[in-house]
Amino acid sequence: MNHNLDAIDDTTAGTAAEHLVCADLLLSGYSAFPADQTRPYDVVVDVGGRMLRVQVKSTRYAKPLPQRQAEILAYHWHPRRRSSRTNQTRPRTYGAEFDVLAVVALDSQQIAYLPASQATQTIQIRAKTSGPGKHFSDFPARNVFGVNESSGPVGDLELGTAGAHLVCADLLTAGVGASLSSPDSAFDVVAGRGQDQIRRVQVKSTRSTPGPGRPSRVPSYRFLIRRGRNRQNDYEGTYDVLALVATDIRRIAYLRPVVDRDCVSIRPPGMSGTLTFGDLTWSAATAGEPS
Repeated sequence: MNHNLDAIDDTTAGTAAEHLVCADLLLSGYSAFPADQTRPYDVVVDVGGRMLRVQVKSTRYAKPLPQRQAEILAYHWHPRRRSSRTNQTRPRTYGAEFDVLAVVALDSQQIAYLPASQATQTIQIRAKTSGPGKHFSDFPARNVFGVNESSGPVGDLELGTAGAHLVCADLLTAGVGASLSSPDSAFDVVAGRGQDQIRRVQVKSTRSTPGPGRPSRVPSYRFLIRRGRNRQNDYEGTYDVLALVATDIRRIAYLRPVVDRDCVSIRPPGMSGTLTFGDLTWSAATAGEPS
């Protein structure tokens, strides 16, 4: 994620983080969905019929730890709330409002999961993946939700929903308004910078690492666009932008509607090719540039 995160407000940053948490849990095999905005928690996770409430906190970038001779970068969270009367911060009284705290680093899309009992007033996690101190790898989802007992890969429905959440998070952090569409819509996300710029977004996701491309046998992510016996595009005319999501690396490519291909292949980051994730941006797709 290479967006200017300082350009978005705290509410938008928080909403993007909630989408990232939903996507991460879905891709880990858990059943997760956003909570109603009136609740004191943000995400609900169904663990064997037991509903666990997740409070999400976000931060944009890692910052140097204070009072250190050498610069040590860490992510910081300060779970606090504002008084509705005085509009001043004060320590949050958690009580029984939620069961799990998910802290999100927006720039790296890393997430740590902690039980509510560990939701102290200041949480610090080192940016580096090695060395002393706390790291994101110390706080996986399974530590608080339990080992996922479901067998096999993530289902297509969950994969698609996770992809839609990742698209919302990506667009929100880019300063583009985005939300999930209603379940009965022919598209997955509604996005735009204003009422006159609303775009219907169709999301296609893949779960696997790149396979051999054709005809050069160069690895690429492949997305099926047309389907059915007659290879018809079931979505033709029902969306404005196509978002292709590689869920394993959390990268997204945006294209104008595709009507003349059965599938689209995208080269992994760092590889040259006709279509790469870095070139296929939201701005290019919505500006009408050729895909």
